Amino acid sequence: MIVFLSKTFNFFLRQSKKTFSAMEESSITFSLWIGTLFGLVVVRVCLEIWLAKFDVPSAYFLYIEFLHTFLFFIFSFIIFALLFSWYLKKPIRQSASVLVFGFTIILFPPIIDFIISNGQGFWSFYKIDGLIGLVGRYFTFFGDAPHIGITYGVRFEVAIATAFSALYAFVSTRSIRKSLIFTVLVYTAFFLLGTFPSWITIFSEGFSKGFFSVTATDVAQQFLTPLRLFFFESKSIGSSLGLRISMLLVIFIPVIVIIASYQKDRILTLSLIKNARFPQLIYHAGLLLFGMCAAMYFAGKTPEISFFEIIATIVAIESVFFSWFASVISNDLFDKHIDSISNIDRPLIQDMLSDKEYTLLGWTFFISSLVAMSLVSFKSALFLMVYQALAWIYNVPPLRFKRFPVIASFTAALASITIVFSGYLILAELKDIAFFPVRLIILLIVGYTFSLPIKDFKDEDGDRADRVYTLPVLLGSHHARIVIGCGIFFSYLLSVWALNEVALWKWAFLFGAISLWIVLTNCRIGTSSISNRNLLWAEIVCINLYTATILWEILA
Repeated sequence: MIVFLSKTFNFFLRQSKKTFSAMEESSITFSLWIGTLFGLVVVRVCLEIWLAKFDVPSAYFLYIEFLHTFLFFIFSFIIFALLFSWYLKKPIRQSASVLVFGFTIILFPPIIDFIISNGQGFWSFYKIDGLIGLVGRYFTFFGDAPHIGITYGVRFEVAIATAFSALYAFVSTRSIRKSLIFTVLVYTAFFLLGTFPSWITIFSEGFSKGFFSVTATDVAQQFLTPLRLFFFESKSIGSSLGLRISMLLVIFIPVIVIIASYQKDRILTLSLIKNARFPQLIYHAGLLLFGMCAAMYFAGKTPEISFFEIIATIVAIESVFFSWFASVISNDLFDKHIDSISNIDRPLIQDMLSDKEYTLLGWTFFISSLVAMSLVSFKSALFLMVYQALAWIYNVPPLRFKRFPVIASFTAALASITIVFSGYLILAELKDIAFFPVRLIILLIVGYTFSLPIKDFKDEDGDRADRVYTLPVLLGSHHARIVIGCGIFFSYLLSVWALNEVALWKWAFLFGAISLWIVLTNCRIGTSSISNRNLLWAEIVCINLYTATILWEILA
């Protein structure tokens, strides 16, 4: 009998190893992975709706429910891929390939709950408790009340997935000790994911209230109450929970994606981060925040700032960053000739990615920007779509407006204003732009049209070779600096009229003169302390100082 059991066990291990090896060697690309996960989530959500007899409160609820589920499983997938790769010393591609097959388990919890409840169904979401209660639940497999929160079906899912992970670890290491440790790590990851809202509440309220004083009631008040976000209110508890979790996941997912990407390809990851153009990130974040401040000043009242309104602001900034990244990719794809002369360190020029992979990355950023902003404001998401349309017209043939002076900077100015409007609509109480002053729009168009050509100085040689007729190419560096510098100086003076604040004229003249000096001191290449690549940084500092002065004058 012992011999038979031994042979059976060894046969099982051999077959398991063959199965896992086949999974590891399966050809999985990013598009296949995201498509498979998307399909699984669609089936999972449709199952839940069908078993609930299509009792869906609204289309908005369905959208948030799907988005919440999709983001949660993406987050979980990457967490486990990193855990598998780190502990089992396997390439992250192999870990992800195995997990794709394992994630089919997500289809079963709704069915199991439906059967156990005799067709009534259970409310499956998260387990909430205070810090001490969570410790007890950790050692009792999520504790009591399996009919709500972490339901019977979810516990079955966790148990099977943990056993699957333990088997994979044993087959990979042939060590019982390592397998047991890995099993504990996997279960701990499941537990943290299943109690996610509790840990967020403990962290956000623990510093003021005391970490051990946070209770399940505090968690419920934080996550299971109608959500008022600025001037938008979601009265459905289900939608409010999904919206809150989704916003948090939008913040956390990029962080772990960068970690996973760094682990897979350190050089490519650092190159992509460098290619983000950090002065432009600050510029775009400033546009959004300027729009939000304009809404408070012109078209609304200052909202009470809560924890999730801070989170929503971070999500909005992140969505603008995603929009910028998408425009960078469309720019890089059609600027290869220019970059091969002026920016030889960019990923495409270094052949780190193919055009197809880079295009897929661009679509990912584009969709992510709309999804992230839609959590905060649907109207703001529409303006981000306009931003992408303008970026496409600016960068891509046959129009490729960037080739034509004035038209190029005017198009870029309009794109910048869409970001301002996105921020404005987040905080405007009436959710329209009727109260946005026409004078301010004129100032923004004129100011951006004159100032945005600053970025063209660093690409002068490449633009000339590619017949992109920027001002530096047409007028030469010296004369282009005079034209652009004077235009920026005029924009500062125009701000006094646009804001209708006569007291600002001396500050406008001062900072305008400093900006003009910054541009002109670089006329002699090689003798200035401000290089072409640092010119935008210097101007950003100057405009931020002027903006701070404006706020000080107005508030005073």
